[in-house]
Amino acid sequence: MVTVEVRPGIDPLRLPSAPLLHRTMASAPVLNQLLKTYNFYGKPTSASSTAFRKHKMPPRAKKTQQSADYDSDIDGIFQAQQRIRELKKEKNDEIQKVVGETEAQLEKLQKRIHTTIDKKHKQSAKNHAADVAKLAESVERRAEIERDIISLTKAMSSKMHELETMMLEAYDHRVKSAQECIGHD
Repeated sequence: MVTVEVRPGIDPLRLPSAPLLHRTMASAPVLNQLLKTYNFYGKPTSASSTAFRKHKMPPRAKKTQQSADYDSDIDGIFQAQQRIRELKKEKNDEIQKVVGETEAQLEKLQKRIHTTIDKKHKQSAKNHAADVAKLAESVERRAEIERDIISLTKAMSSKMHELETMMLEAYDHRVKSAQECIGHD
C-alpha cells in the first residue's frame, strides 16, 4: 500500500475515487488505473472519457452571495409562506365545500332510494292484499257454488225418487191391468 496525496492541479471532486486519493491509502492497481484514466490536470484522458461519461458528477455548488437587502428576502419568504398558508386554506375550504355538496347529494340520493323502496313495498303490499282478496272471494264463490250444487243435487235426488216411485206405481198398475185383461187374477 502506498500513501498518495492529490496534486494541486487535480480536482478531487471530479475523480470517481476522490476519497481514496485524498490523504488515504490506495493500492498500486488502483493508482495505475487512476493515472491511466486521468491526466496531470485531473481531466479524463480520451481513452477513458467514454468509460466515465455515464458517471458524470454533478456540477459544483456555487457559493451564494448574501444580498445586501436581507430584510427584503425575509419579507419575500414571509409573504411566500403566507401565500402558501392561504392556498392551503383555500384548498381545504374547497375540499370541505365539495365534501359537503357530495354528502348533501348522497343524502338526497338515499332519501330517493328509501322513498322508491317504500313505494315499491307499499305497491307490493297493495298487490298482495288485492291477490289475497281475490283468492278469498274465489274461495267464497266456490263454497257458494258447492252449496248450490249440493242443494240442486238433493232437489234432483228427491225429484228422481218421486219419479221412480211414480214409475214403479205406474208399472205395477199396468202389470195389474195386463193381468186383469189376460184373466189372471
